[in-house]
Amino acid sequence: MDTSDDQLKTLKMRVRNLERSLSESEALSLEQIECTHRLEQQLVEARSLVEEKAQALARLRQEIQSLEKRPSEEAYRLQEQHIQELQQIIWDLEKRPTHEHYRILQQQLSTSQAEIDMLKMELERRIDPDRFFQLQHELSELKDYANQLGEFAARLPQVQLQHAQAQKHSHELQSELNTLRAKVGELEQRPSLQEVQAQEEELQQSQKRLQEQLDAARKELEKVTSQQQSDQAWQQKISAIRAERDALIRELALRSSPKSSGESPELATLKQHLAQLKQELADRPDSETVEYLQTQLENLQANLATSQVEQRSTLSQLDALQQELATVKAEREQLRQQKVVSTQVDGDRVAQLQQELAEARSQLAELQSRPTQLEADQWRQQIELFQSRWTQSEKLTEQLQQEVVALRSQRVASQKDEDRFSESLLQDLRTEMTELQDQLKQLQVERERLASELQDRPQPTALQEAQRRQELAEAHHLVSKRQIEKLQRQVEELKAECVQAHAYAQTQEKEVVLLESAKQDLESRLASLALSGQFSSVKAELPATNWLGTERTPVANSVVAARIQPSEPNTVPYPEPVNPPAATAASGLSGIPPLTLNGEEQASTLLRHHHGGPSRSSRRKTIELPAFVQRR
Repeated sequence: MDTSDDQLKTLKMRVRNLERSLSESEALSLEQIECTHRLEQQLVEARSLVEEKAQALARLRQEIQSLEKRPSEEAYRLQEQHIQELQQIIWDLEKRPTHEHYRILQQQLSTSQAEIDMLKMELERRIDPDRFFQLQHELSELKDYANQLGEFAARLPQVQLQHAQAQKHSHELQSELNTLRAKVGELEQRPSLQEVQAQEEELQQSQKRLQEQLDAARKELEKVTSQQQSDQAWQQKISAIRAERDALIRELALRSSPKSSGESPELATLKQHLAQLKQELADRPDSETVEYLQTQLENLQANLATSQVEQRSTLSQLDALQQELATVKAEREQLRQQKVVSTQVDGDRVAQLQQELAEARSQLAELQSRPTQLEADQWRQQIELFQSRWTQSEKLTEQLQQEVVALRSQRVASQKDEDRFSESLLQDLRTEMTELQDQLKQLQVERERLASELQDRPQPTALQEAQRRQELAEAHHLVSKRQIEKLQRQVEELKAECVQAHAYAQTQEKEVVLLESAKQDLESRLASLALSGQFSSVKAELPATNWLGTERTPVANSVVAARIQPSEPNTVPYPEPVNPPAATAASGLSGIPPLTLNGEEQASTLLRHHHGGPSRSSRRKTIELPAFVQRR
């Protein structure tokens, strides 16, 4: 039982194992079927890919052949030299006149010939050109002169008004200057401060002398009164003597009659007494002198009263003079400034007063030496004269002081006015001088310009020749400018085409290298797929041969890199393309594309197409331009 159970268990286990193996085999068969289906699909895809690669390889071979036929660097250099030579030739051609130039010149020649003929005809009936230019120059000068005269005429009323104002102002200033000179002369004739002080001292001394003279005059008046009394007594004596004389005359007449023949001693005494009386009468003044002395005495008495009044007035005037002298002392500082001016006047005035005092003294001495009546009369006259002179001197001093004050104020005002007028006059003169200088400079510049224009003015034939040359040069310039612009555009187009061709050639070389490496890789893979016919080898190689996915395995990349490495020079390997270049596949052109195509856009699309990932961009090479492009 045990054995049967064991056998049953073993059988059940075997059955289970068989069922498990059957299910596993079914699963394996399903997997194999799926694998075969996948392999068939991959084979179909690989064949289509191989066909595409073969087509791309054929196209690449054609491109390689076309690239082999493209010009080399030497050809580029020769082309550059050829372009430079062409440019030099173009520049040389630009300097030469073209058919258009010749046509323009022919037209200008015909027109100029017609103009010359017409000018000759015109000149035959016109004056000499030199005379014409001379008249034209004279006309321009006359026009300038007329313009200047017009400007002067426009400015004439203003200038006349200014001249009249200036003349009037100058007359006023001249009159003020004359008055100032007169006042300055008067001030120069006035005494200085020291002389005024000396004059004051002399006046004080003269006042003392006058007082003494007044005292002496009083004494003289007393003497005159006593003399008047004595004169009255003498008058009485004279009347008595006259009466005695009459009596004596009568007696002498009686005695001198014929009856009396002899002389008595009484008669002799009477004769002696009569001779004495005659002598006394001769010594005494007569009646006329007495009357004259009486009138003089009355005059002296009246003059004494007036002299007393005048003395009081002179005393008041002396007080006023003292006050004025005090004011003069207060104005000492101002008088010091006018010291030089007033020295002569004061000296003359003091000299005059001194002379008058000397005359008064001499007259007083003469009066003292003369008889009493004459002395009184002369003294009175001298006192009147001195008083009149004193009053005149006081009036003159007051007038002089007033004139000094007025002169000072007028001098300050006139000085200010003169300074202001001189400043304004100087300013006006300066402005007029600057204006005249500017006008003179402008006239000189205009004169020089006219002279230079007159010298540089060409003759009619030379002017026409210069105009023709200018027109010809302008035509040459326009044509050469157009040719230069055209050549510049052509050179720029050639430069752009050269750059495009160089970039396209570099991209094509890179594409060829990448396609060759891809071709070798595909051939190796196809060979490996053809050799691996068994299922196990296919199953083992499935993970490694999944090269149609989105990414390559590191082994495949290393194999491709190892196969590409020997074929390239010592440079960084280029990344392999996943698809053929779109530009070459689409266009199907061989060699360098035509210059009319946009080569820069094609080169940029090819470069963007080959820069697939970060690993490829890290191994990217820069595009190098030709040497002549870099030099440009």
